[in-house]
Amino acid sequence: MHTTILSLNLPNMGPSPIPETPYLSKQENYPLFLDNQIVDNQVFDSQLLSLRSIETLNFLPHNLPHLPYPISRRGARGGKLSLKHVPGSGKREIKKYTKPILLDALELHRNLFTWDTLKIAGVLFPFYFGTRLIDEKLQNCFYDRHHHKNIHYIPKPCHSIAQCSIAIPIVLLGSQAFFGSTEEMRETSKIFLLGLPFVFWTKTLIKKIHFEANMRPWHESFDRYQRSCGGFPSGHMAEATYTALVYGLRFGPRFAVPLGALALGIGATFVVCNRHYISQIVAGAGLGAVYAFAANKLIDSKKSKNLKLGFKFDHGKPALSINYRF
Repeated sequence: MHTTILSLNLPNMGPSPIPETPYLSKQENYPLFLDNQIVDNQVFDSQLLSLRSIETLNFLPHNLPHLPYPISRRGARGGKLSLKHVPGSGKREIKKYTKPILLDALELHRNLFTWDTLKIAGVLFPFYFGTRLIDEKLQNCFYDRHHHKNIHYIPKPCHSIAQCSIAIPIVLLGSQAFFGSTEEMRETSKIFLLGLPFVFWTKTLIKKIHFEANMRPWHESFDRYQRSCGGFPSGHMAEATYTALVYGLRFGPRFAVPLGALALGIGATFVVCNRHYISQIVAGAGLGAVYAFAANKLIDSKKSKNLKLGFKFDHGKPALSINYRF
């Protein structure tokens, strides 16, 4: 990418009678050129004019009414009108936006290695171990191994709805990063969108590992003598739990209750449809919870940067000052 700079190179005619002030916006802070040499971008010279894009000029002299002298297609005062392309300016703009995202992603994953993660593991491990013991017994309620048929099967549209249902709140809530009515909602949705791909990539990576707990339940659509791999953890359950906890921790029951009910519905449907063992549902919930608490901690840290506490003396008495940048 290139930033187009319009420069006016004039012959050396002694000190310029024109004040050293910018003819466009002084807030524009771009690399400036004079006689093919880069100039400190804080210095404005009457012989120099920089524009964001040549489209602003359109090659028409009357588009520069704020110049103190006439300008023609050949230049002014015998000067030469030229265009310059500044390599790397586009890269600086990209870096300006990508660097904060990379730093947030790094901090998000640092937050995974905290006491919160150990607490979640400590709470969920007994549930996972207990459900692991009853996986086969529970699945026998929904699968007839002798005839290789699913039994007590809910209508197939229910399974399809459960698969797609998590996409609706993800899209609606994720869009609040741009259209949210409050700063809290916008910031929460930004961090939510930041963490969501990592939830997906982590569960995908784990599912590629072949081990016993990763085997899916028996299903009439699968092989009769060999189970399929890729059931641990439940990705849909991880995403649903992550969504429910991120917004539940930030906004309370009005988000936690409906999103939590959706997550439970998805988990129950996948067990009944022989898509996952119940232990794999618990593991998916654990993965989503770990990332949700890490995201919540990241949001708290970003809010604390906007809050400044100070100590001062007011009329000879000590006072505490609190400033918050909205």
